[in-house]
Amino acid sequence: MDSVNSQNQKQTLKLSILIPTYNAENLIEETLKSLLSQNFPFHELIINDDNSSDQTYKKVKQFKDKRIKFFRNSKNLGYPANLESGRKKCSGDILFIMAQDDILASRAIQETYDVFDKNPKVGAVTRPYFWFYNDINKPVRAKKPLNLKNNEIVTIFDEPQRVIRVIDTLDQFSALAYRTKFMDIGFHPDIFPCHIYPFI
Repeated sequence: MDSVNSQNQKQTLKLSILIPTYNAENLIEETLKSLLSQNFPFHELIINDDNSSDQTYKKVKQFKDKRIKFFRNSKNLGYPANLESGRKKCSGDILFIMAQDDILASRAIQETYDVFDKNPKVGAVTRPYFWFYNDINKPVRAKKPLNLKNNEIVTIFDEPQRVIRVIDTLDQFSALAYRTKFMDIGFHPDIFPCHIYPFI
């Protein structure tokens, strides 16, 4: 399917984007611009704020998009509980997680959606990514895909090295996506396995 038809097709699955935030006023604008420039008709963008003491709310409200829903915790819950609180507010068939300080490649959401749409048994999608500091054109570290040319489906029955390569991409959570009907357990209350827990 070409990219034009793919973008114009009726979406059969609803996709929710979740951003857990805390004191994100200096970061959230670029992240939201990255998401809203995707030209993908996602269902909702949930921002679950962990009782920030800065102007995160005002920065978010500058974006006049009805899909953006801002929630603020009455007290600081910490990253794991804030992520879980946000997850419970999402109503989509796909949960697409995004950090408050990350930027997506131009078709990242569409390509993630297409994997779920074409493969009903796929429960989660992980991705390659790279870190940068001040200049997005100068990566400082990167996680490469399993296959440079094509998406690959990996199962627990595959060779251990393939499974380990997938697990190795889970240390950062931006663009990690779940099919929500397969999520029979929430995010872990400990910070280190938090977003990885349902995937594993």
